[in-house]
Amino acid sequence: MLDSGSISDEAREIILTEYKALRDEILKKMDHRTTYRLATLTLSLATMGVGVQLRSAPLLLLVPMLTILLGNLSIFQTMQISRLATYVRENIEKRLNVQHPGSMGWHLSHEDRPMRLRESLIVSYIPNAAIPLVPSLIAIGLAWVYSENVWLTLSLSIIDSGLISYFLMNYVRNRYSL
Repeated sequence: MLDSGSISDEAREIILTEYKALRDEILKKMDHRTTYRLATLTLSLATMGVGVQLRSAPLLLLVPMLTILLGNLSIFQTMQISRLATYVRENIEKRLNVQHPGSMGWHLSHEDRPMRLRESLIVSYIPNAAIPLVPSLIAIGLAWVYSENVWLTLSLSIIDSGLISYFLMNYVRNRYSL
């Protein structure tokens, strides 16, 4: 940790190297998150297409299981990104700005995440929840249309509903990290 006193050139170089490594890690995790979201859409649409073509309720009821798994992995990546960004903001940017005002600040400018929730609600929060939820709900509805075994469809629908509830709980609980 840095103190508010003078920072030697060597210490500053170490801090900037750590900053670059953490920023690179954030970018990598953002890439992973995007991959999970694209995989969610691709797998759900492909599985729904095959399920509708085969008129298979059990196959359609796999869609929520896949999308919720990938949705939770996306939330996990976002939480890690948020933790890294908080560390950079609190332990690198703020302290370097004491020595060199205005030298760093991207993370500082995003410091008050709860206040920005309203701004990002339509742009980020709702669409990112919709990526796993919309295909899941459509697949459950289609499964009931093609259901030949009510008990199997009901059992899988209950499991899917529990998974959807778990996803929503995670999503809401971690809303400031998203």
